[in-house]
Order: sequence, then structure tokens, then C-alpha cells
Amino acid sequence: MDELLDKVPDEFYNWVRATIDEFWEAYRKIETEAKAEYKELEDRKAIAFYFQTCQYPAILFKMYEKRAYDAIIWKLLKPKFERPFRNIEIEE
Repeated sequence: MDELLDKVPDEFYNWVRATIDEFWEAYRKIETEAKAEYKELEDRKAIAFYFQTCQYPAILFKMYEKRAYDAIIWKLLKPKFERPFRNIEIEE
């Protein structure tokens, strides 16, 4: 990705970098919250009932199964539509 961004104006590069940083921060926040809620109980049924009371049950189930959960988090972070970056100078 950095090779692609080497050829763009600095303003656009800064916007892309800031956007990427925001997404990673949001990713880490969700992951941290899910890890804080995670706990194993006496059996799978109790665990399932507990996970359903949590904010991110799908992530918790993946953690319990020791499977990757990153796709679930990225899907939660799917951005809303916004116009692409534009640098508009306003003349006064």
C-alpha cells in the first residue's frame, strides 16, 4: 500500500494514513472489549447463554473455538459511504 501512496499528494496521503489509524484504533477497541468480556464457564450451554448477554457474541464464540475473529470485527467497522478526499481551497 505504501508504494501506491508514494505517488499521491501529501494531503491525500495524510488523509489516508489518518483513516487507516482510525480503523485500527476502532478494531483494537472492539477486540479489547471482547477480550474483557470473555470467560469460560462450566459447560458450552452456560457459555452460550453468557455470550448472548455480551456486546459481541460472535467474536466471543470465535475466541472460544480458538478461531480467527478478525473478519467479524472488520465487518462491524465497514465504513459508511462518504465522498472521497478532496482538498478545496476557499477564496475569500
